[in-house]
Order: sequence, then C-alpha cells, then structure tokens
Amino acid sequence: MADEKSIASTGPTVAAADQPLEVMLQRLPSHYRKEILKQYDMPEIKVSIITILRYATPLEVAMQILGFLCAITAGIAWFVVI
Repeated sequence: MADEKSIASTGPTVAAADQPLEVMLQRLPSHYRKEILKQYDMPEIKVSIITILRYATPLEVAMQILGFLCAITAGIAWFVVI
C-alpha cells in the first residue's frame, strides 16, 4: 500500500486543460515551443453562406436548407418540452 502512494505522488505533473496553451508548453525547449505555437497560430477567417454554397450542387443546397429547417424545428421542440 505504501509503495502505491509513493509511486502515485512521484508521477509526472500534468497541466490542467483549462490553462492557456503557452502555460502547458512552458516546460518544452524554446524551439519546440515556437514550432507548436506557429502551427496553432490560425488567422480568423469570416465566411459567408454564399461562399460556402458557391460550388454546391442543387441537391447539396437543398440538403443544407433541410438541415437548417430541421435544426430550427428541433430547437423549438426542445424549448416547448422543457
């Protein structure tokens, strides 16, 4: 029993998931940290619905509209039930 406690207490420390990425990577060497942060540096891109549906076939547009209407219906039903 005592051995299990000593093994558990000497295990590696794990950063909490709610911490910023930089805090979780602070124990890495700087060149690894810079490379990982460079991979996660994504610009924010705004896309309109017209851009999404520009190359869609009529069937795909119809499925998008149907999915949109089903999502609204499910949301309304959810609030009615509650």
